[in-house]
This record gives sequence, C-alpha cells and structure tokens, in this order.
Amino acid sequence: MPHQGKRYRADVEGWDREAVFPLPEAVARVKQFKPAKFDQTINIVLHLGIDAKQADQAVRGSVSLPHGIGKSKRVVAFCREDLTGPAKDAGAI
Repeated sequence: MPHQGKRYRADVEGWDREAVFPLPEAVARVKQFKPAKFDQTINIVLHLGIDAKQADQAVRGSVSLPHGIGKSKRVVAFCREDLTGPAKDAGAI
C-alpha cells in the first residue's frame, strides 16, 4: 500500500477504517478535511440488499448534480450551406 501523507493521516486520525456512518454524518466528517492541492474524490458504497441475477431487481437511474459536471457541451454541425442558419439557431457552432 502506498505511503499516506501527513495531511491525510491527521484527517483520519482516530477513525475506525471499517466503520459505517449515516450519510449526513459522513458528509460532515469529509467537509472537516483540510483542502488539498488537487481535485479530491469520494467513493460511496451502498448495500441495497438485492440479487443482481434477478432481472426484476436491477437498479438503474441517474443523478442530477447541483452544479452540473463542470464542462460545457458543444455541438458542431456539418451541413449544407442552406441549413447553417437553423443549426446555429439550435446552438451549434
């Protein structure tokens, strides 16, 4: 296992690595971490208690993030000269 830095060790000092926290408490604990010089990520594990082999128990869905994904979408249209106006009106560049 790679060496953990001093900042990380100070943030998780006294934590039980196998502990399970309710979501509000887990978020509060993570917000207490000192900021880093890179984009930090968090892994979330959910135990849903389903049998993945059963077709009627499949879990699918999507989540809308409050601030989006941080990237703007671009649309490029390759079209005939007479269709450039409607394409630009629809948001193409």
